[in-house]
Amino acid sequence: MILATMLTSAASLLLTTATPPTRTLPAPRSDFYINASTTYFNPATLGPCPKAVVEATTADWQYLESNPADHYFGMFQNDSPTTARMEAVRQLAADFFSVDLTEMALMPSTTIAFNTVATGMVQVG
Repeated sequence: MILATMLTSAASLLLTTATPPTRTLPAPRSDFYINASTTYFNPATLGPCPKAVVEATTADWQYLESNPADHYFGMFQNDSPTTARMEAVRQLAADFFSVDLTEMALMPSTTIAFNTVATGMVQVG
């Protein structure tokens, strides 16, 4: 669910921004909620998210919490507004990875994704 929420948040930023802002690297410190006395050199797998990502993720999480039964499980219904939103995210992810939409699947959680792969491996042998 977190991955799907993060992808939805990233897509929200992309879908609502007609022209992405020009970025310079490294990003300015003001883009992050980092304490002024903290320095990051190489965060590897754990690092600060830009404010825009935190804010978009929070907004999407609030959307999910406003009706979890529809917004979480509703993504599997063909006519749900959430389905259209998730399909837009799936298309963005497919485009990013340069794969066909039929090769891209978004899973509600990492556990379900790993179990789906494991089940497929067991069934194939």
